[in-house]
Amino acid sequence: MKNSTSLIADIQNLEEAKEITTKEEIKYINIDIEKATIELLTYFEENGSKFLYTDKTHDKTGYIYSTFEDYKKATTILKEIIKNINVDQPPLEKARYLYIALGERIKYNINNNPEKNDEVSLNNQWKIINPFSALSISNVNEKSANKLFTLLCTLVGLPVTLVENDEEYVELILEDKLKINLFKDLPNIYAKFKTKYFGRHNNIPEIDKKINYIKVTYNDEILEQRLKEETPSLLLILQVLPTVVNLHTLPPVYQKDILIEIISKYLPNEKINVTIYYYKRAEKFPFIIIEEEKKYYSYNYQSNTFTSYDENSLKTALKKGIIGTYKNEELADIDERKKNKWANQK
Repeated sequence: MKNSTSLIADIQNLEEAKEITTKEEIKYINIDIEKATIELLTYFEENGSKFLYTDKTHDKTGYIYSTFEDYKKATTILKEIIKNINVDQPPLEKARYLYIALGERIKYNINNNPEKNDEVSLNNQWKIINPFSALSISNVNEKSANKLFTLLCTLVGLPVTLVENDEEYVELILEDKLKINLFKDLPNIYAKFKTKYFGRHNNIPEIDKKINYIKVTYNDEILEQRLKEETPSLLLILQVLPTVVNLHTLPPVYQKDILIEIISKYLPNEKINVTIYYYKRAEKFPFIIIEEEKKYYSYNYQSNTFTSYDENSLKTALKKGIIGTYKNEELADIDERKKNKWANQK
């Protein structure tokens, strides 16, 4: 155990945890997420109400601390996930289960992104940076998502390293080294598509059926079969997609990601915009609008369909300030709007 100050303790194991709980001066706990055990987390859950918590990897310490309440809630969720791990499961199956189970419990909230908003709650920013706070509210950024996956792998004994260089990812060492980024795969996991960032093991239906990620096959394959029945068009995609993917569960930012992926695959030469708007309420309520040749469509949660959006109504709502768009979302005058290139839509 190393203390950078008399108030802070770096903790790697249960013995160190038991030692510092007797020291009145300690207020802040840095938990090594590449060495922690479930016994360590549980000990602080039961005996650490006076501390604030953050993560530690190598020589890097998280600079935002969570409350004990957030830490306790996060620990409960972590234990709920790993209780379904079977000791006899092959390592790849364990890792895949953790990847999907965690991915289904966390999401990205566009309202917490300073690159998309003029004003962002500093408290919300802090919460999504700290992995314990982030998991407690189910809202993450790339760093906290990767840290949580690293911690889960550590807790079940999978050899893992968090890489934080120019490119951030988790390196999982099984039969070979897997380069993993859960945050980038969240849209695919929510849509139950094949993943793209689980190393080279993204199309593994037999394992994914065993862990109950899919029943028969991936939704992108089901969608492909449905779209083959007719000549692909935007209207056909918007008609078929809600019958395959549970769009109710997809945050609008993931609806946009999935739609861009689908449209770029099946209609690569069409000029179509997918833009995230928001209703102006106490908290911004995001939604997407798809535009093709001045025809507008938006997802209707009540009917589970994409319905047409009148151009004049859109103009009026924008003019009256009923709706708005996030920063860095392409928005010019509707009558003069230039269609985005796909490379600029992300």
